[in-house]
Amino acid sequence: MTDKKKLLEELRNLKQQIKNDPAVMARYDLDGNGEISGEEWERARKAVIASLSSERSSKKLAGTDSAAMAASITGAAAGSAAAQVFGRMKDASADTAAAPPDGTLLSEQQVLVKQQVESIELLSSFEGRNRYVFSTPAGQRLAHAEEESTGAIGFISRNLFSSARPFSMGISVLNTSEIIWVKRHFEFIFSRITVSDSQGPVGEVNQRFSILNRKYDLVPYFGGRTLTVAGPLLRPWTFNILLGGRQVGSIKKKWSGMLKEAFTKADTFAVSIDDRGLKTVERMLIFAAAIAIDIDYFEKKNK
Repeated sequence: MTDKKKLLEELRNLKQQIKNDPAVMARYDLDGNGEISGEEWERARKAVIASLSSERSSKKLAGTDSAAMAASITGAAAGSAAAQVFGRMKDASADTAAAPPDGTLLSEQQVLVKQQVESIELLSSFEGRNRYVFSTPAGQRLAHAEEESTGAIGFISRNLFSSARPFSMGISVLNTSEIIWVKRHFEFIFSRITVSDSQGPVGEVNQRFSILNRKYDLVPYFGGRTLTVAGPLLRPWTFNILLGGRQVGSIKKKWSGMLKEAFTKADTFAVSIDDRGLKTVERMLIFAAAIAIDIDYFEKKNK
């Protein structure tokens, strides 16, 4: 749980910083009444909460065998949450989001996300840590990810809560210093993931109730557009990525052959980004959604 006193202090500081900057204030006070409210403020509030949560996570990881990942979170959590969030809000107002470098994970249009299965899962019914390799269809590796739930507590959490468990995972982009941090929260019904980069939280992936689709909302915290991921009920391995009702990509589970499907738990997903205009943060959220889909729908089946 977030410390309520600390949260209120950070939110007050953030509102004051917004009011002191005319350019940012103009964005958040559309009716000119001097009040900061609405959907964009709600996203900023969530970013403050996520930033405070990242700070707690870095303290818990410090001194473990996840030293590199702990250092990444610590860097993102440095300074006050209000200052971090306000800096991102200013960048969004100026529309200074940099395009991802060519030849890296976030610049590719076609990416395979392959789950790597630990030997403990092949030889027993125990649940191992989730690991993924991200590559081009031609086999060039772009990134790798590994669940950070180590030790006895992690083992108990994985096998007690299975696909409902909370965890943190870093997607390390090869040939860069970039780590996309994925934090899955404990939820009773619908899953929720917070996504961060080296500067702090950037958005979240929320599973939603839907009768006709399996649905997620991909919500950037700063100046972004909400994407929707919808999986038609009659196409259980297909999830379409939508922007304002227009399809801009897809996430599809690939058939790996009769033997692999029957005797292993390893899934492979093909992520297609058809719209080259999607922003860096939107692409981060799409890859986090691919992990959410695997855990929410296919890990349950495999168990």
